[in-house]
Order: sequence, then structure tokens, then C-alpha cells
Amino acid sequence: MTGRRVGVFSDLHADGGVLGVLWSALEREAVDGAWCLGDFCAGGPDPARCFDEVTARCEVVLAGNHERVVVQRAFASLRGRAADQARLAHAQLGHDRRRVLARLPSGGLARGVFAVHGRPDAPTYGFLQTAEHAAAASAHVDGRLVVYGHTHRPAWWEPTADGRVVDRRVGTGIAVEVAAGSLLNPGAACDPAGVRWLALDFRDAGAAPFAATFPREPGPR
Repeated sequence: MTGRRVGVFSDLHADGGVLGVLWSALEREAVDGAWCLGDFCAGGPDPARCFDEVTARCEVVLAGNHERVVVQRAFASLRGRAADQARLAHAQLGHDRRRVLARLPSGGLARGVFAVHGRPDAPTYGFLQTAEHAAAASAHVDGRLVVYGHTHRPAWWEPTADGRVVDRRVGTGIAVEVAAGSLLNPGAACDPAGVRWLALDFRDAGAAPFAATFPREPGPR
């Protein structure tokens, strides 16, 4: 595992153009694997393409709240853009893809890291937005590194020696050393300001166990 680099992304929202940008970035950076933290095949124009490519190419694939809405047909009594997008995803994905989607978890361990769409104690719908959320999440997973999505906001929460968890500044494209017990959010791949993802490096024992870089790619043309 040491020396391994994975590309982590979340909240693609069924945008095939964004997905193409992501694949190009991951190939450029020569990552050893890709992890998808959910909300990948609902909420946009290309549900079937995004489902097929993500499930074929990612070693970790989580279901987000948008996938649950599609599988559970929670859109049936709703109106508006989000409901229309969920109906599109339900129709495009079809029965066989939806069966696979229904079996996907919203969180779990991956190579010793806790990967989750929302937060460890509320994997599908929970938001991790405050220091209190971060401290509770870290305790829930016994101080493991957490990677999460859902908020659409890049974030790096880090534990301190006095037991607090603090919100560190996320610099775009700058590698930082990351302690065990930290919580990282790549931001949304569908961010209008640029396609966001996280390069997570598993480091040698003795140094900080991880390094993280938060790239932002130009959006699709």
C-alpha cells in the first residue's frame, strides 16, 4: 500500500463532460486507482454513461443520496428540476443498473481509510460541515482517515494534540502532509468553478501517513 496514489472524487452528478475531464486528470497524474464517493449517476444529463464508466473504472464506488432517491423512487410524488433529473436517471439506468445501484454502500473501509458519502454516523444523508461534526466523525471511526463528499465544499479537518479538530485551509494544487484522523473532502466534481478531485498518497511509515493534493481542473468545453 505504501507509495500508492488514489484519485478520489464525489458529486459528479451524471455529467459526462465532467467525467471526461476527471479521467484525463487521473491518467495525467498516473493514479493507481480511483474512488467515487457517491452522487455520480443522478442529478444530470448522462446517468447511464456515468454509471457504466464509474462502476467499470473505480475500485471504490459509493451510493449517495441522489442514487437512493432514484432506487427508492422517492421522486414519484415530487415536482421540480431535481425530481425531473431523478426520473431521467431512473429511466436511463434501467432495471439491471438499478439493481446494482441498490446494493452499493454509502460508506465503509477502503485500504484502511473510511470512505463515505455523507459522514460516518449518517452515511447517505448526513452533512459534515462543522468542527463538532468532524470530531464526532473521527471518534466514530477510531481516528482513521476519512474521505467524504456531499457538501460540495473542499475541506481538510485535522485533529490536534489537545483533542480538538480544526478546519485547515485547502490550497488548490498544493500537496500537504495529512495526519491519521484527518477528514478530507475533495469538493464537487461538478463545481462550476472547475472540476475538483483529491489526490491521496499513502506514505512511508515514520512520516505523515498520507499526503493530499486538491486539484481543480478546467471544466469541460
